[in-house]
Parts: sequence; C-alpha cells; structure tokens
Amino acid sequence: MGRQIATIMTLADAHGFVAAMAELVGVELVLIKSDSHMPKVIEQTKVRTDVKGDQLFYAFVHKDHVSDIVMEEVPAQGYWAMNTLFSPVVEFTMSFQAYDGIRPGRLWYEKRFYDANGDLTTKPALFLEWAELAFRMTRSRQKKLGDHRCGQEAYGALESGRLQII
Repeated sequence: MGRQIATIMTLADAHGFVAAMAELVGVELVLIKSDSHMPKVIEQTKVRTDVKGDQLFYAFVHKDHVSDIVMEEVPAQGYWAMNTLFSPVVEFTMSFQAYDGIRPGRLWYEKRFYDANGDLTTKPALFLEWAELAFRMTRSRQKKLGDHRCGQEAYGALESGRLQII
C-alpha cells in the first residue's frame, strides 16, 4: 500500500533536494520528533545530519495538512513522535554518510491505512496528488544507480569509488 524510492544523497545533495521540494506549491518540511504534541515545521535550510541520528528523519507535508499530522507521546524519552502511517506526509530519511561509506535513505508514504474501525481508508486527494508529484520530481532529477536514486554529488562519488554503499 506504500510507495518508496531508495535514495543516496550527500548533505549537499539533500539541501538541493529539499530546496526542489520546497518549489512544490505549499510543501513544508517537518521534523519526525517534536517536544510537544504539535509538529515542528522547520526551514529547509535547517536540514543536517547528526551522529545521534535525530536529524536524519524528516517529513514533507502540504501546508494545509500540518494540523492533520498525528503525533504520539513517547513519555519515557520526553518527546512526541509523528505517526506517519496515519498522517498525510511523505517521509524523508536522509542517507547516513561516514568516512567512505554511505547508507541509503528513502522517500516513502502510505496511500491507505486501516482506521480504528478496521476500515481501509485512503489519504486525502490533495496529499496523494502532491506526493505523486514529489516522486515524479525525484525520479526526474536524480540519477538511477541500481535500485537507488542518487543526488549528483553522491552519484559522482559512487561512480569514482570515493564512496561505497554500506
């Protein structure tokens, strides 16, 4: 029921990708974790990697659907986490790069889910339209390497042997 594109992007590639996503009308960047029950919308320039991993996970959402994001409290950890299954979001997990290795990330979303009553529910049409547009944009702007879509810098580093997929 979900759609996924495996991605390989350096941090520079990710910044360019997020900027391209921002060109899609009304799309916001949101952190997967928040310190409150409200999702945390951030500026596209705030994308970065972090050894702790807490900045590898983001989501794209249409500005009209920010209030529809489902956040669930994780009291033992002291934060709120986005439930992407029930939220009208496209998950963006960044690639993790260390030394000469890079672990793929992904762009992913669910079209449908089973609600509390067990009924199959389709996400809003506006969400599905821009999510498909985001996937078309990703496929058209990133180079294909095996099963992955690569940013320009990552593609060059993989082709030259400076980076290896781990």
